[in-house]
Amino acid sequence: VVLADIQPSNYNPRKNFDVASLAELAESIRQQGVLQPIGVRPIAENRFEIIFGERRYRASLMAGLEEIPAIVLNVSDETAEEMAVTENLQRKDVTPIEEANAYQRLIESGRHDIQSLAMQFGKNETYIRTRLKFVSLIPEIAELLEKDEITISVASEICRYGEDIQIEINPADIEMQVFRSSGAGGQHINKTSSAVRLIHKPTGIVTSCQTQRSQLQNREYAMEMMKAKLYQIALQQHKDKIDDIKGVQNEIAWGHQIRSYVFMPYTLVKDHRTNYESGNVQAVMDGDLDGFIYAYLKASSRGELEEV
Repeated sequence: VVLADIQPSNYNPRKNFDVASLAELAESIRQQGVLQPIGVRPIAENRFEIIFGERRYRASLMAGLEEIPAIVLNVSDETAEEMAVTENLQRKDVTPIEEANAYQRLIESGRHDIQSLAMQFGKNETYIRTRLKFVSLIPEIAELLEKDEITISVASEICRYGEDIQIEINPADIEMQVFRSSGAGGQHINKTSSAVRLIHKPTGIVTSCQTQRSQLQNREYAMEMMKAKLYQIALQQHKDKIDDIKGVQNEIAWGHQIRSYVFMPYTLVKDHRTNYESGNVQAVMDGDLDGFIYAYLKASSRGELEEV
């Protein structure tokens, strides 16, 4: 099939292709040709859409080929999406965010649930659920995960808080400084002050970027890094607040319990922090805790809570 008649598909979950790896594949294709055909489907007269093999397609363009071996498949949109996702998610270079978006799209299609996804991709249900949580990450944190700047375990911890901790930066709080880039990039960058340094005045956090060719691009990258850092601070403050509310967590062992329950030969429930007691164990087990709550609040207001 003529390469000019082929276009990539939106169904491919892989959005990022390593340039160096593509260059190596392109050189191999120049020497040996394309050893494995790509899969395409017709979408119009003399127009085809890739189902699988986009990396080989991109490398063939880099290698200067005009045609590429292809298997033409007449399949529906649903089947094309299933094939594209299934084939590409088997690759080792798929990022967790790409996985998450692909699983989410399949679930939203109504054709899959967590159980069927786990069966189709050979994963356990916990793995699928963990990946799906990454859909809720704000873009700045998602990018950190994409670049391996935070681990999957850290990203999973952040997901516990959903989107209730979001960073809205007031432009008045940002001081921008420009300077000349000291890195490579050509004479244009070194002759103009395209590098950007941002200072968040309330916190003193500083981010900078000089890797892009324009001042605008450098500012956008620096702002993304600023948001990510402020997000992490907000997350830590949120966790500190929760820890403060929870108080000191003692060892779960005999002698550290806040209440004791006696079922035989008599019935008694006792709160060791307030010494409040109830002889109706069954009522307490059924959720009747009003007396214990009142006693706790009363003792807490008076500073009379016993340590356990």
